[in-house]
Amino acid sequence: MLATETNRFTLRSALPLVGIASLIWLGLWLSNTDQVTRPIMPKDVSQPLFIMQKFSSTFMDANGQKTRSISAKLLKYFEDNETEMHSPVINLTTTNGDIWLAQSDYASLDQANNALLTGNVIINKSNGHEILEIKTAKLTYNFTQKTGETDLPVTLQGNGFILTSRGMKFDLNATTIELMSAVKAQYEP
Repeated sequence: MLATETNRFTLRSALPLVGIASLIWLGLWLSNTDQVTRPIMPKDVSQPLFIMQKFSSTFMDANGQKTRSISAKLLKYFEDNETEMHSPVINLTTTNGDIWLAQSDYASLDQANNALLTGNVIINKSNGHEILEIKTAKLTYNFTQKTGETDLPVTLQGNGFILTSRGMKFDLNATTIELMSAVKAQYEP
């Protein structure tokens, strides 16, 4: 009689085995479903390593003097050390103390310390000299050499004059601006 009771198969005794088998089957099914429905990103799509809102940074030289500051509404930093900024404002200080303020819709920075400003580029000089404002659509700027250039139309406005040109090169330390071609001037008394 004892032997027959141990050989009895009941629903109660099978329930733990059915539960374990069900959980294993469910786990295998979910792992296969995950692999099938997981989006695969193409290798050429670059995702930022981090994104910052209301970014601001100040840079100093070896003597602790401010050389520039950068702020932006949005900054994206990528794995290849490329940086993209939305609505950047760049404060540039020259060796003789002049301060220029550059702003645009977008900017990108690379490893070589070059900036590409695009969309409504406006550069203002904060202390009163001849040229007060420069406008163009695209401008490259090298922070190390403090030089910039564009091959697009440029407008330079100062006290009593407006200059237009196709292309421009400038050096903030030498305080020189070279207008490339199709230069026109308008003077006002």
